Amino acid sequence: MQQEIYPFLFLVQATLSLIVRAEERLYSRYPTPGAACAYSGNGYTGYPLGSAFGNGSYSCVPSYLWAVCASPVYSCPANSTGSSTCTCNTGYVPDPTQTSCVLPACPAHASGTPCACDAGYKFDAAGTSCVSTCPVPDLTAPPFNDACAESLDAGLGEDVSGDCPQLSDDMKNQIQCFADKITATNVTARPPIPYSKATATIRNAAYQAHLREIWDKMIELNIPDNKNNEACRPRQDKVIAEKGCASSGNCDTNKCTAGSHCFAYQPATDSNHSTGTAFDVPKGTINGLLLELTPLPPAPMTPLQQQQAQMYMIAYWLASPTACNLVWGGVEVLATRQGRISYIFSYLKTKGKLP
Repeated sequence: MQQEIYPFLFLVQATLSLIVRAEERLYSRYPTPGAACAYSGNGYTGYPLGSAFGNGSYSCVPSYLWAVCASPVYSCPANSTGSSTCTCNTGYVPDPTQTSCVLPACPAHASGTPCACDAGYKFDAAGTSCVSTCPVPDLTAPPFNDACAESLDAGLGEDVSGDCPQLSDDMKNQIQCFADKITATNVTARPPIPYSKATATIRNAAYQAHLREIWDKMIELNIPDNKNNEACRPRQDKVIAEKGCASSGNCDTNKCTAGSHCFAYQPATDSNHSTGTAFDVPKGTINGLLLELTPLPPAPMTPLQQQQAQMYMIAYWLASPTACNLVWGGVEVLATRQGRISYIFSYLKTKGKLP
């Protein structure tokens, strides 16, 4: 319900100066206009100044000013509307003096009387909330609008609540096939290849988009103008907590922030995980497998040549008895926005279902 404040008169500075020079006693409070006009015969006129002197109070104004004040032009204060009676806008209430409209309590990121937004914030269009002046938008998720994404986010990629679609029996068999081949290779591998389970399987579109947004937002927030903008600090801290590091590229998996996604690679924009035809394995497993199969040739190689050699070696291993119906996605080479090469994740996909 909107609250009203009593109308008040704005007088020009010259008029105010004349009033101030009048006798002090003439500006005492009176309960009625008649009482205030006891001096009317001496050139004074009773005039209501309720907003200035308290509700229902009147004071005397010199009669030579009455012509100026007889047809006053009222002006409502900020955050109110009306003509002779001003009404505070929704979300605002009259202040104790009944002369302005104020917030009943300062919103988040604001303080003082009247409320003022903190550094790096400004009032929104309605004037009731303080919003960031950081040019990089906040993360759009979480919260998510589906249970699968919520479960994956809570488990940092693992469906801890069982709300995501289940893998097909064929995919489960392929994951087991990979585990069996690692076990067989470890009979002679020294040191043994580390592997316990797939680190990720299903990732629906909403969760995949969330991961990519974290990666992209970190790049934007590391642009010098944004990185040095105090208004962006809370958003930068939030993205770092989600990603696991402040880098625009890959995080060091040994130094990631606790409870983060710990990005060791750039998430894809279109992932086979969304269709349940891919699974991730730890980078240490792939490194151990490559070390066991054959050392890289001593001749210098470009990142692309190195990737091709690695894919060939692992493809040969996957096809050897007992063969798994898998192909290694490899270390994809991409150019980031800064032009640096990023080494992206190792993942396995079922044959015949490559993008």
